[in-house]
Amino acid sequence: MLDLNTQRDEAALARDRMAMDGAFLPDDEAVDEAEQLAQKQYEARQLLGSGLAMQAQEQVAKRRVIEDRWILDLQQYNGVYPPEKLQEIINAGGSQAFVNVTRPKADTFSARMADMIAPTDGANFGIKPTPVPELVQAKTDDSPLVTPAGKAVVTDQGHPVLAKDMAAGIEKAAEDACDLMMTEMTDQLAEAGYNPVQRDIIDDMAIYGTGILKGPVIVGKTRKAWMRGDGGYTLHTVEETKPGAMRVSPWDFFPDMSATRIKDCEFIFERHYMTRRQLRDLLKTPGFDKRAVREVLESTSKPVNTASHLNRIRAISGLQSVEDNRYEVWEYHGPIDKDDLASMGVKVDEDALTEYEGVVWFCQNVVLKAVINPMDTGDRPYSACYCAKDDSSIFGYGYPWLLRASQAVANASWRMVIDNAGLSVGPQIVIDRTKVVPLDGDPKLKPRKTWDKIGEGSIKECFEAFSIDSHMTELMEIFNVAVRLSDEETNLSQIAQGNQGNATQTAQGMTILMNAANVVLRRAVKSYDDDITLTFIPRLYDWNMQFNSRDDIKGDYNVVALGSSVLMEKESQTQALLQAANLFQNPELGDWIDDEKYVTAVFKNQRTDSVLRTKDEVQKRRDDRAKQAAAAAQGPPQPAQQPPDPAINQLKAAELQLKYETLKVSMAEQERADHIKVMQLAQKDKISEQEARVTLGLKKMEIDADTKAMMSEIAVKYRMGSGI
Repeated sequence: MLDLNTQRDEAALARDRMAMDGAFLPDDEAVDEAEQLAQKQYEARQLLGSGLAMQAQEQVAKRRVIEDRWILDLQQYNGVYPPEKLQEIINAGGSQAFVNVTRPKADTFSARMADMIAPTDGANFGIKPTPVPELVQAKTDDSPLVTPAGKAVVTDQGHPVLAKDMAAGIEKAAEDACDLMMTEMTDQLAEAGYNPVQRDIIDDMAIYGTGILKGPVIVGKTRKAWMRGDGGYTLHTVEETKPGAMRVSPWDFFPDMSATRIKDCEFIFERHYMTRRQLRDLLKTPGFDKRAVREVLESTSKPVNTASHLNRIRAISGLQSVEDNRYEVWEYHGPIDKDDLASMGVKVDEDALTEYEGVVWFCQNVVLKAVINPMDTGDRPYSACYCAKDDSSIFGYGYPWLLRASQAVANASWRMVIDNAGLSVGPQIVIDRTKVVPLDGDPKLKPRKTWDKIGEGSIKECFEAFSIDSHMTELMEIFNVAVRLSDEETNLSQIAQGNQGNATQTAQGMTILMNAANVVLRRAVKSYDDDITLTFIPRLYDWNMQFNSRDDIKGDYNVVALGSSVLMEKESQTQALLQAANLFQNPELGDWIDDEKYVTAVFKNQRTDSVLRTKDEVQKRRDDRAKQAAAAAQGPPQPAQQPPDPAINQLKAAELQLKYETLKVSMAEQERADHIKVMQLAQKDKISEQEARVTLGLKKMEIDADTKAMMSEIAVKYRMGSGI
């Protein structure tokens, strides 16, 4: 990594070292020349900062239209009318009700996406060794290995080593290293809070249409550790630096506005907000120019603030505007001109086509830090994903924009419903004040009010009532159409939101509907995999290959995204497994299903496998039940009985046989009656025969239980001859 900040004071530092070592000092002319060179390089860096500041302001101006759209999106998501629309409603004297159909849609999208992408029981990515064609061919090679001298390679036991054995060993070592790398990356992401970061990004996608992830970023953490010494344990503070990930607010992300994909951006700006304390902390941060930081802090000019959206967002929440005195610190990722580098004292390639990718931090036109991109791959640390892609811009559309029309129709129709209900609930009263005068002096109508008739004519001519027609039915139909249109416009139906409505109640029908409702979410998950997982995770892998000190984790690996291929299928798998439970009722089919694997799969997909017992615990419970059943089968010892009279036994046996046959006929008749009821119920309620059987199942279970109990009793008594 080439640090441009270290180029400024090398001459002065060398002079100080020589003075400390007692060496001779250079003459004043040499010192002046070195200081002039350092000053020239410093001025060149500040000139670079001025140019980048102008370029950043150009991107801010170009994105103003999108920020205006985001304000409307945020107002709509929070159920707030724009100020001009609210004033229009107030002037008309209408209802100010806002029926929010946008927030449930956006929240449903965020929740379901987060549930599929950011699981709590595993990572949404995997890595595997890159296949080597030569190694794949060698795995089937039975020829023995020989040394360059032609001698056969043997094991310690004298057995020849085959080519396929060596290939298998190499493959096993690669897989072990791959597993270690996967564990290392998973631990790094867990410590960095990767899943919460992903959920914040998904929220940005739902509201603003675009989510931005930055990483890997170096996160410094202070950890307290107790270490044992001669005098016992003492507390030490350990500084750790690890790669992490962070969410970048769309408001503070300014890419090249001429690009439509983040990979096509010529440059990227990111805006940071820092207090004076945070800016002073940069004095202790490696890589930042202390002289430049002090220059900003000692400046008497007021911090420049270009973020006009902050007070607009506060207004949506009902808060007052405040003066923001924080510093705007800009971070630039993009090419740096070779002439600028040369003027700052950096050795550059003479080839005109050589381009340098740099990272520059600046505040108020003052460069605080300037380094060459530390990644050997040259990748920038930004990834962006979209809810609905806009082919004309790098920023996409969120749910508020998708629902703009149907939300407006729903609000307008609902306000008309409220206004019409208020007008039609009672009549309009017209009073002729030349004929009647209220005794209390107040012309408003009140219960048991007294009036004084002063004019001529009938009292009926003094008052007249006019009723306003109610149009609630027509207006509610318009409102309902607007709500249904919101489902169509977003492809996020009520089924996907957890509301069954009038949908089918059969298990198979619900599975089909859920699969259809998840189609759009599957596309969004795949897009997230392509734009976030398959861009950020390879960068994290590259960082570990370049900077991680562990050699046992390194190798040539491929990153695999699991969001759309594994995690998203768990819901469908669970539905299929629950339907397969019916196979257990058929002994022939049930023999094919492993009870233990079945139960484990169901609970694991539902993320509740922690409640399952171990194999030993299950076996112990089965053994205990077997012992209890064996003891119950033996029964208590029976007292000695007198041998029964054979004639009486024959009579009772005949009676039992008659009851047994009668009961069999009754059961057959009951089954026919049940079948008729099932068919009638299915035809009446337009449901399947299976659903009808479920509806009548409780009553049938009671009848079956009573019948089986009686049948068992008759059979036992018939065999034992004990009578009724």
